[in-house]
Amino acid sequence: MINEVQYDPIQAGGDAAFEWLELLNRTAWTVDLTGWGIADNYGVDYIASLQLPPGGFAVIAAGDGFYDDFPDFSGDIVFIADGRVGNGLNNGGDRLVLTDSTGKTIDALSYGDDASIMSPPCQGVAEGHSLERQPAGLDTDQASDFVDNGAPSPGYGLEFAATTSTPIPTPTPGPTATPILAPVPRLTPTPMPTPTPTPTLTPVPIVDELAPPQEIEWWLVVSTIAGAAFIGLAVFYVARRRGRG
Repeated sequence: MINEVQYDPIQAGGDAAFEWLELLNRTAWTVDLTGWGIADNYGVDYIASLQLPPGGFAVIAAGDGFYDDFPDFSGDIVFIADGRVGNGLNNGGDRLVLTDSTGKTIDALSYGDDASIMSPPCQGVAEGHSLERQPAGLDTDQASDFVDNGAPSPGYGLEFAATTSTPIPTPTPGPTATPILAPVPRLTPTPMPTPTPTPTLTPVPIVDELAPPQEIEWWLVVSTIAGAAFIGLAVFYVARRRGRG
């Protein structure tokens, strides 16, 4: 993807020979960029040979005049054969389109007064500045992906912008509510059963079964004689009544 572009270098007058763009490989594998195209609104240039490793950056520069502005650069760089990017990037507004070797568009942007790719387009930047994604690799297809970088960084990506967090106020504790006690239910006493009086037992005389046998026999004799006398009187009375009749 196109991660950064400097379309208006610090050189006065014709500055096309000092223009450059930066590519970033966001994939997890090495990408062969041989035959890939870089186009503006008038012309297209092709990368002769370039292997870009995962997470790697590479600069595509119009010419070796790039080192005039960035003498300490030591990263991967490819120079365009005709000495300019496309037809030369317009400082007032232009577009950049990256295509693979089959002609498929991989990435694109527009800036200044050119809304052909992004609407609204990326903001115009001052001479010597660059347009760069922040953070590196951010891609929502919106102009807001890019920021005005006053210190261009070919071969390096920007991190997230530092933000000052607003402290969250600590809530003031409110008054502690007085707990409301629930009424304790009154217990209804359970009536006690009326005790049933225990019956008084009348002692029954117990016959002594072990009384002497002589005493038992005497009572039997008396009972037998009395019974016989009664029967005899009864018979006599009945016979007499019949005799009179």
